[in-house]
Amino acid sequence: MDNPFIWMVSFDGYIVDVRTAPYEMQLAALEAGVIPFISNKLKPHE
Repeated sequence: MDNPFIWMVSFDGYIVDVRTAPYEMQLAALEAGVIPFISNKLKPHE
């Protein structure tokens, strides 16, 4: 996972580094099989 481009994901036409995205965006990318895991310890709002 040393290549930073693996974390670049398109959301609504914008390319974002999903590691800095909100948990919900990371979860959507994970469920779609775009990223291998959620990179940080963000938790959904309760």
